[in-house]
Order: sequence, then C-alpha cells, then structure tokens
Amino acid sequence: SLFIHRLKKRRVPRNFHQAIRKTRIVTAGRYATHISRYQTAFGDDQIHFLFLDDIKSNPNEELDQVWEYVDVKPIHPPARTVEKVNVASLTRFPLLTRAAALFATFLHSLGMHKMVQFGKKLGLKEFAYSGGEEEMPEMSPDDRDRLLRNYDEDIVLVEAVTGRSLPKWRD
Repeated sequence: SLFIHRLKKRRVPRNFHQAIRKTRIVTAGRYATHISRYQTAFGDDQIHFLFLDDIKSNPNEELDQVWEYVDVKPIHPPARTVEKVNVASLTRFPLLTRAAALFATFLHSLGMHKMVQFGKKLGLKEFAYSGGEEEMPEMSPDDRDRLLRNYDEDIVLVEAVTGRSLPKWRD
C-alpha cells in the first residue's frame, strides 16, 4: 500500500489515521476513479486485470495469461523471479532513511536517476531497511472499518469489471 511505502521512507507518521489526513494515501487507492479513466482512455477490451494474490500463488499461470492477452510468445523467467523481495519492514535508522529518501527525490528531480540506482546497487537501501520487519504498525479496527466503508464502491466496481467476488478485501 501507499501507506506502507511512505511509512518505510518515513514520509508519514506511524499512525494510519494521522497519515491519511496529510497525504493522498486514501485517494490513491480509489480503484473506481482509476479504472474509469483507463476504460475511457483505452476501452474495456484493452484492459486486463491481475490480482496480487493470484500472482503470489500462481505466478507462472498469471504470466501465461498476460502473454495470451497481449498475443505474444510466452517467455518463462528463471525460478528466482518469484522470490519475495522488498518485504515490508521499517528502517533501523529513521532519520538517516528520511534524509536518504529526500536526497533520492532531489536527485530524481535533477534527472540524476543513475546516481540513485548506483546507491541501490551499493546496498544502501537493503542496509537501511533491514531489521525492522517486526515493527510494522497494526491498523486500528476503527480505521479499518472507516477504510472499508470508504472503498466499498471501489470494491463493488472491481468485482463487477472482473467478474470475481472479493470477500478477502472486506475481511
């Protein structure tokens, strides 16, 4: 989620309720808005929906569906491509990570993308983000209920356009 992404970079507070007041975290997850824009721009026949749960449980089958959808010869990636990477964890060094994230954003704004990539290749990102796996905050039941009510229209639309029931999205 965008909340986790921004939290990892220390761009939002740990408290979800406080974080959503200051950023576009909730509006970024409004699937109804995004899907309708894509339908208008590309047409229904040019859109193929994938679900992260399906990709996680059956990555090769999902990839085969994509190859078939875009009508290209299948390419089967090496087995290591299904390894879990970028696990949600918090940094051991909050201030350093916040400064590094701001510096990376600054470098990107100057078009210095290769400098940011170089830092990642050096292992700076892995160093900063390792060790905080157990510190991910829990969402309060009230925040979860509020979020589910906010996204109900979006869930209904995704179910309609994909023909799938999504009870896990409401759990």
